[in-house]
Amino acid sequence: MKNLIKETSYFTLHILADGIYAAMAKPGQGAWSNAGIVDLGEEVLVFDSLGTPSAGIELRRQAEEITGKPVKYLVNSHYHGDHVFGNQAFKDVPIIATSETLRLGLENQMGELEKEEQEMRDYLLHLKNQQMKIVDEIMKASFVNQYEEIAKLLEDLPILEIILPTFIFEEKLMIRGTKRQVEIVCYGGGHTPSDTFMYIPDVKIAFMGDLLTERLHLPIVDPIQL
Repeated sequence: MKNLIKETSYFTLHILADGIYAAMAKPGQGAWSNAGIVDLGEEVLVFDSLGTPSAGIELRRQAEEITGKPVKYLVNSHYHGDHVFGNQAFKDVPIIATSETLRLGLENQMGELEKEEQEMRDYLLHLKNQQMKIVDEIMKASFVNQYEEIAKLLEDLPILEIILPTFIFEEKLMIRGTKRQVEIVCYGGGHTPSDTFMYIPDVKIAFMGDLLTERLHLPIVDPIQL
């Protein structure tokens, strides 16, 4: 991706337009997904919090450093951990999501730490064994990335706090700043039963969460579950 302005241990930062930034995950380093940073004028909105507490902390630090303004809002596009396990870095601000995303987050919360840790270790062993059997280079790279990301989450597991959304909307929410406004929108399911995206009208930029993928086959799921 072009317009690189900064590189961290977890992601690279790219400027998309004046006051609009994308944090692009570095493979296998703990971010696991991408995020957005929007300068609203006097405060900042962050879209998704990345896949580990450490990556979320770095995301907030960079958001406030490059804009010189405090983060005021966090949006969770959906409930999957690779987009919300950085939430604890933003627990002092409204965390925006749909009621369905909140419900799914509650239903899928982690259990006992020791049990979760063992399950992760078992899954890492499974991934390693599967990886050795794969011939296709693209699939092998996907397995390697998944292995490395889960290993990073395992490192952060002792400090992980599950922080759920605190500000609920349905269908559409407008947030107006002194510089620009953003539209937080959910039309229902896509990647999960509830997926939120963000549209910024003045620059015609959208942050899509996992509704949009690049160089990746879309998941095949039972439509009844969407």
